[in-house]
Amino acid sequence: MTFILRLIIQIPILLLTLTIHEFSHGYVAYLLGDDTAKRAGRLTLNPISHIDPFGLVMLFIAHIGWAKPVPINPHNFKNFKKEGTPTNSDERIIYKAGAYKYKNFYIVYFLGNGFLRSQVRMMSDFALKVEKEKLSLTQLKEQLECKKIHSRSLIRPNGLYLSKIHY
Repeated sequence: MTFILRLIIQIPILLLTLTIHEFSHGYVAYLLGDDTAKRAGRLTLNPISHIDPFGLVMLFIAHIGWAKPVPINPHNFKNFKKEGTPTNSDERIIYKAGAYKYKNFYIVYFLGNGFLRSQVRMMSDFALKVEKEKLSLTQLKEQLECKKIHSRSLIRPNGLYLSKIHY
């Protein structure tokens, strides 16, 4: 099969699959209550909205490519909790958080009614900053009470291990 013929077959297939893939991200987020993709005009099957020209070219050159990521805001998700949980609230609350150092490891723990991964990463980052005395417990309390934001950074995900979840 010649190179040109292969391109004629591959381009429509790639456009279709990348478009459906990115549309699906936005649609699932929309079903969960987040309308960010819809407001950004990305909840469409129009390939022009989803294709990253450089990512498409790289797909043919290096066989690794990408489309434009669909914007979502997980804070807009509604009813985002494990099915069957006894929690009757849609609010995700962390009741207690702590951190301590054991040998070369930092042990961070959270107790709450169900929370998202990014919240855990933000709280882990904040707890480590408190442990390393870069932030104070007063600043942590202010942020938890939504009085003042001192840090929005997320801890890197490598090295985070989930030990147990109780529902």
